[in-house]
Amino acid sequence: MKQKSMQVEDFTCLISLSIVSPAFEDKIVQTMDRLDDIGIDSYTLLVTPLFEMKGSNNFEKHEVFSKYLTSMGQELSLYGFSHLTKSGEPAEFKGLNVEQIKSKLQRGVSSFRSAFGHNPTGFVPPRWIAPSGIQKAMESMRFKYYVVDNQIHSFESNKVFTTTDHFISSGDGKLDIMDSLIELEIGGAMQIAIHPNDNGSDSMFNLITDMKDRLGYKFLSYRDYLKVNPN
Repeated sequence: MKQKSMQVEDFTCLISLSIVSPAFEDKIVQTMDRLDDIGIDSYTLLVTPLFEMKGSNNFEKHEVFSKYLTSMGQELSLYGFSHLTKSGEPAEFKGLNVEQIKSKLQRGVSSFRSAFGHNPTGFVPPRWIAPSGIQKAMESMRFKYYVVDNQIHSFESNKVFTTTDHFISSGDGKLDIMDSLIELEIGGAMQIAIHPNDNGSDSMFNLITDMKDRLGYKFLSYRDYLKVNPN
């Protein structure tokens, strides 16, 4: 059945914290505190089960951190398996075929379930990049949604929700939003992904504060947005 296309409502921002990994434990806790201070109480934690393929970043070795994340009540979704391609590019699923995608997803879900005791709600590929085979690979998984570029594909409603743009922080303290300033000012629907290293800079948090307080954006996790748009 063909998915129906829908536009995410204006002045809506689907917000996430990406690369949730023990590698960034302190920065993630601090970032969540800063979001709370701003008044953002709904966002998605994008979990990378084995960041950079390092055993020290395995969540099963960090039970206290896993329990802390679960206790916060925020959505937990899958953000790849290791985040990186074999060449080290932060776009793990780029150029993979269907079977390779399935293998990575299965490993990611298995590690996620071992750490948190349940399946991830949804799936977002690193850098929001995935080949066309991603949809076929998803058929055997139990995600409620997946995201690629500006599109959120909901399995529960059989709809594709589209945002005007998305900002994916690389954690270097720089935030290039010049091309989207007009869309922001008129309230175009956005996706924003915060990097743990953003905690060392005010740029991202100043943007979010301005969007919320001056422009009137509402911020939601993917789960919470789809929950209020179920049909």
